[in-house]
Amino acid sequence: MNFEIFRVRIDDISQNELLGILKSWLLGSEQKMIVTPNAEFLLCARRDRYFTDVLNMSHLSLPDGVGLVYAVGALTDDRLKYRHTGVDTLHDLAKLCQEHDKRLVLFGGNPMSAEKAARALQERYPGLDVIGIDPGSIPTSGVGEPLLSDEMLDEIKKLQPAVLAVALGAKKQELMVANYLSELPSVRIAIGVGGALESISGTLPRAPEWMRSAGLEWLWRLRLEPKRFKRIVNAIIVFPGIVAWDTLRQRRFLQACRNVVPEVWKQISASTPDRTPFNSPLVGGRSNPMKARTRIAPSPTGFVHIGTLRTALFNYFLAQQTGGEFIIRIEDTDRERFVEGATEAMLRVFKDLGLEHDEGPFIDENGILDERGPYGPYTQSQRLKIYQKYIDQLLEQRDAYLCFCSKEQLNEMRKAQKATKQTPKYDGTCRRISNDVMKARLDAGEPYVVRMKIPEEGSTEFEDLIRGKISVDNKELDDQVILKSDGFPTYHLAVVVDDHLMKITHVIRGEEWLASTPKHIILYRYFGFDLPVFAHVALLLNPDKSKLSKRQGDVAVEDYFKRGYLPKALLNFVATLGYNPKPDQEIYDLDELVKLFDLKKVNKSGAVLNMEKLDWMNNHYLRQLSEDELAEAARSFVQANVDDSGVRRALMIERERVNRLDELQEHIDPYLATPRYDSKMLVWKKADVQDAKNQLTNIRSFIEQLDQTTFEKIADLEKAVKQYIEDQNLQSGNVLWPLRVALSGQERSASPFEYLWALGSDKSLARLDHAIAVLV
Repeated sequence: MNFEIFRVRIDDISQNELLGILKSWLLGSEQKMIVTPNAEFLLCARRDRYFTDVLNMSHLSLPDGVGLVYAVGALTDDRLKYRHTGVDTLHDLAKLCQEHDKRLVLFGGNPMSAEKAARALQERYPGLDVIGIDPGSIPTSGVGEPLLSDEMLDEIKKLQPAVLAVALGAKKQELMVANYLSELPSVRIAIGVGGALESISGTLPRAPEWMRSAGLEWLWRLRLEPKRFKRIVNAIIVFPGIVAWDTLRQRRFLQACRNVVPEVWKQISASTPDRTPFNSPLVGGRSNPMKARTRIAPSPTGFVHIGTLRTALFNYFLAQQTGGEFIIRIEDTDRERFVEGATEAMLRVFKDLGLEHDEGPFIDENGILDERGPYGPYTQSQRLKIYQKYIDQLLEQRDAYLCFCSKEQLNEMRKAQKATKQTPKYDGTCRRISNDVMKARLDAGEPYVVRMKIPEEGSTEFEDLIRGKISVDNKELDDQVILKSDGFPTYHLAVVVDDHLMKITHVIRGEEWLASTPKHIILYRYFGFDLPVFAHVALLLNPDKSKLSKRQGDVAVEDYFKRGYLPKALLNFVATLGYNPKPDQEIYDLDELVKLFDLKKVNKSGAVLNMEKLDWMNNHYLRQLSEDELAEAARSFVQANVDDSGVRRALMIERERVNRLDELQEHIDPYLATPRYDSKMLVWKKADVQDAKNQLTNIRSFIEQLDQTTFEKIADLEKAVKQYIEDQNLQSGNVLWPLRVALSGQERSASPFEYLWALGSDKSLARLDHAIAVLV
């Protein structure tokens, strides 16, 4: 049996995809079964052909992850935080059955669990057709031997369920499927949901969220059901022995035990069972096992880079989608690049974009920079004492050392390495000095930095949600400086300490930090911290595929606002650079982007900044603005009174023809002053001066007689003028060309009906009088 498939499945099924998979299975797929295999199931599948046969019969296997932690040696694999348990699967099935009028039958579990779970689901999903059946005592027998009474089987058949969720315990449920699958040809069967019935019914309280996130439900159930001891020990110890060599080689299992095991029973003993069903927040119709805490950590060095905005959006989307928190942290340890006021400018940009963060710096009602949140300070320059504690810990553990090498020494070192075609990096000179020498140099007052010790052997591996598994030979890594001579930490130490102390679950950042991630992981291990989930977003590129730079275009978000791009347009554009939730859609509002967000759909390659697409999007959003919204947006871009009705009408007309707000002034100028033009422009190509004069004179008289209510709508003006042309048996060009030029003064412009609407009766007649006078 190929157990590797479970690793593949857990990679491939995301929160946003599971409901779609189940919907396809329920409504049209030929697949008959869902199996949510846990550690016990996998162990039995290796030893018992019944389990293997059932797994082979199931074309849709959704691993619930309880045993995968151990079965594939992935105890520290952060993807498991996204796994779906039987509870999540059953909730999704209930929701789908409710939406599509399908009957769901729950069969088995502890006495009355199925009936209680059915009532709970009925309350949760009003209108759901759900029935719970307690089958009583069922003996274990072999394939082909009676397992259910004829009466029980007939009862199931009479109910005609769309889905039968079977919770009879290991082997019994597999045997039931093997014996009765052919007897229930129209029923879709879900097995491995026993714990789900117990949890939903309240019979067995769910494990605390931290245990579910770590895949440690087995410990929780063992505490509540000691009779499971033998089964669980087999599942979590015997089966993983099959993959122990790979596990130990990667040092993942041992490292995880170092971090987790000493605290497990202590935390279990202190936990209070939560007997409230549905206690997890719902996301997309399923209970989510973990709320994401994400952060954006910009340096206050000036403007907000467009790439920083994209990273911020991805962090914001994930936090919002999971009901978590989005944090802003200011990384200002590089004092040479610090710009006063940059933090306030960034906060204003985020506010304009509608991005509200939960913790970090804020501008209060008096315009003063302040902070809120339980894990502050959120500005790194105010956290120096915190960092020093961890520097001291590394030095005490001998996982870091003092380095006294000067800049001149380092430059000579790198020159020599380049000359011999070596990778430039610190050669470890101070790593080898004795304690006596170090003390003497300290006593002499020599300046120093602190470097972390990179292991001299082995490799560092991690899983990136966007790029997959990444492995780096430790010999390729530099002994990174983690504390500078000015007493400020470098990014590398501060980011690890802060992300841990602020309980960041997902580190989503630019790919420029990808090469540093192995060093960060080594620091996590030195400190004994749990790893967050990593995702590194590709760079933004210029049209020539070079790295985005100021020389080839705007890179600051503020510059885009100054050019008249609307916040909603810029947000939509940036959020879909190198990523699109749907292949057939381009326009999304913020709520849609949050709901559909999936990191696994983000491209690994760089995204080109396509300004034509941004212009198109901005034009789309301009056309969605109300008259009041457009006037307010244009206020700082036009030299005209945007509260004037004529100016407002001109803006409403010309927004169709511009891509940015800074183009509006040129477009509305013809509406603001009497136009100047050569009289020849007034003559239609198939006519002459006299015809143009006659047409303008006659249409002027017609317009003068129009009721003022006609000027309230462009459509009414167009209908009236075209009716005049038809009644007079005239050629449209002979009338409309001189009329349009007379009103606009332009060879190319909006229609004459739009100009009549914007100018109103009096101004339109005045411009026609001017045109008639021009024609001699």
